[in-house]
Amino acid sequence: MNVKSMTAEIKAVSEDDQSAEFTAYASVFGNIDSYNDVVRKGAFAESLQAWEEKGAPIPLLWGHNMIDPDYNIGLVKSAEEDDHGLKVVCTIDTESPKGAHVHRLLKQGRVREMSFAFSPNSVEDGEIDGQKVRYLNSVELHEVSVVPLGANPETEILAVKSPTVIPEALMERLVAVLEDIAGESTPPDDEESPAENPDPAAEDGAGSSATDSNESGEDDTTNPEEEDDEDKPKADLARLETMFRAIGRD
Repeated sequence: MNVKSMTAEIKAVSEDDQSAEFTAYASVFGNIDSYNDVVRKGAFAESLQAWEEKGAPIPLLWGHNMIDPDYNIGLVKSAEEDDHGLKVVCTIDTESPKGAHVHRLLKQGRVREMSFAFSPNSVEDGEIDGQKVRYLNSVELHEVSVVPLGANPETEILAVKSPTVIPEALMERLVAVLEDIAGESTPPDDEESPAENPDPAAEDGAGSSATDSNESGEDDTTNPEEEDDEDKPKADLARLETMFRAIGRD
């Protein structure tokens, strides 16, 4: 099995769609790559037909890793040959940590290259301007990958669409803050409610204690530390707002 890589360029990013998709050329026809291979138009026709008849999607991987399922980051939603090359629309699984990470890399332009794994069905030797080349007339396509480095400088990632995704680390922080807020509003377990203390004598005793305390002239003002505790949930909510604003900048 062979792999063939292409340098990609992101043309546009859309934040409106609820699916994480990108459009790219996984292969470009007619140019010589770093392996001196030239892919000819029509090289993928039979393989694309076979995938369609199989009824299974072409896998989208990170770095051709076919062993670890974590690196299976999505699927090829559609693939077709045009005059320029093999044009693919890929859907990224953003519920996968690897998929969400690769999606961010694509949006930010930190990776720009595509690659595909194939087996050659029909090849022939040739020459272009005195340079020996191998023409790929027909190939069996196994998968398409986003890669950090590629071999062919002419592939383009045309567009990236983004879902609204809360990163896993941020979600953990969100849950922690919400748990803190819930904990502050819940009375301690050792405080008994009136329903749990039906003894009238105990209630009379509690009332007498409260009366005696008031008659003794003790100050009934609120503890400043308690006021600070009441303000803490507001501060936590303010931090949440800041975090969610940061999601929009991701």
